[in-house]
Amino acid sequence: MRHATLRSVASQVHRPRLIAGPLSNGCHGHCARGFGTQAPGNGDIDNVIRQIRQGNVKPVDRPSSSELLLDVKEVTPTYGRSPRLVKAFSGDARALSKNYAFLFGASGVLFNGITRIDGSLSALRAVKSHNVRYMCLADPGGMATEAETEHQFKERIRANKDDRLFQGNVIHPQTPLRLLPDEVKQNQVVYIAGRKPNKARNVAQSYGFKKIVTGADLLDKNLELFPFDPLKVTGKKGRTKTKALPDGTSTFKPSTKSKKQGPNLLRNLKIDHIFIWNEPRDWFLEIQLILDMLISQQGYIGTVSTKNGDTALPNNGWLQDGQPKIWANVEDFEFETASYHLHRLGTGAFLEALKSVWRAKTGCEDLEYEHVGKLSGMTLEYAHDQILRAYARWMTEKGLEPVAEKSEVRRVYVISDNPEKDLQAVLDFKPEGGTEYIPILVRSGGWTGTTKELERKPAAVVDDALDAVVWAMRSEGVDAHREILDVPRHLMGLVGVGEVVREEVMAERLRLKRE
Repeated sequence: MRHATLRSVASQVHRPRLIAGPLSNGCHGHCARGFGTQAPGNGDIDNVIRQIRQGNVKPVDRPSSSELLLDVKEVTPTYGRSPRLVKAFSGDARALSKNYAFLFGASGVLFNGITRIDGSLSALRAVKSHNVRYMCLADPGGMATEAETEHQFKERIRANKDDRLFQGNVIHPQTPLRLLPDEVKQNQVVYIAGRKPNKARNVAQSYGFKKIVTGADLLDKNLELFPFDPLKVTGKKGRTKTKALPDGTSTFKPSTKSKKQGPNLLRNLKIDHIFIWNEPRDWFLEIQLILDMLISQQGYIGTVSTKNGDTALPNNGWLQDGQPKIWANVEDFEFETASYHLHRLGTGAFLEALKSVWRAKTGCEDLEYEHVGKLSGMTLEYAHDQILRAYARWMTEKGLEPVAEKSEVRRVYVISDNPEKDLQAVLDFKPEGGTEYIPILVRSGGWTGTTKELERKPAAVVDDALDAVVWAMRSEGVDAHREILDVPRHLMGLVGVGEVVREEVMAERLRLKRE
């Protein structure tokens, strides 16, 4: 962590700063335009910010960091009722915390790989110190519980042991599935497809699901389901551990007698839901098994619905007989790896393959599924609900007077490095209660483009999470500066810390002018 000393301030003159301005009052994201700045000269920052708000600045090359650091003027509150900025870490600043909240991305926002992004730790500490509600959206590929991710994130940003920055604040793409009714989680059977099915099973069990089946479980009971080498899904160390099928059931094997009388469905395995956790190891196997479930009678493995192909029914009878519903955690067609220079196919590519097989099999145009990805509507609704509940949870933890179970918030600033899916999802999200979701795009992750490439604009484009927090807090009426927020934790909350840092900045300005 960088400390707010003369040396640290001097080291920051090569860091770029704010390169876009806030939305004008009343704009809800879709009307933003003209972000970016022209390289300002000394004393021009206020004028540039004014032009940005009016939409008169065209995106051009980014200004040098030294120009912005030494001459940046105060950004007046955009959303606060009063034009007066209150001191950071003051009681007045904390009093404003009920008005706004943050939704942080993880990879590309707080860290890249296992490397902490500069300023991310200070950003989280500053938000927490001001009692501002926040959540972190993470996508570990369905391979970890939220508690495991909290511990991992703490290590990646090199937080202290007693820093409670992530406890109860992490949301995975599949986390909203925990809200399914207990009747579903305890009594219905879930089939999980993924890279590591047993790990996915453990995560699903942590959400309360009791009856979980994997492809390895099915093959262990009936190898005839897949007449090819099944070892591809078991990994290098041999066969994957399997579990007995729920309730003593088995897969349906037709005989002469059963063909005449029909299968005794009560003794056969019935799949109620299909969870596509992430990209499976063996697409061939998983597509075959999922297809069996989708053409079955009410989800009973090994059966075929008599309604399939019936032109008198909707969708020609396909998926009209109580077949299981598909839930997909991720839709990314491909992803970047640290070990290879080309992108690799992801869960989105698997879904496209599954849909292609479905079209060829049924003649139906498309296969519908429920997306529960990182910024899907379901996940955003869940995150919004958790933000509303966070204040009451925080009051309880502090032993303070209890408040309402849910506390409304006026604005949520979403900090992301993905201008394609994340930005669009945030701008389209309109929760009940009228909370405004405001996207801030950071350059600390994979995106290095310009706003000219974007059809819909973020509220601001900044370098990293700390700059995003500064921008948002100043918009809310808090006199926040990077040099004030990026201070050792033990100084946070001390009266006058802002003045101490400001004096150091002024001294550094004078030194640079003499040189």
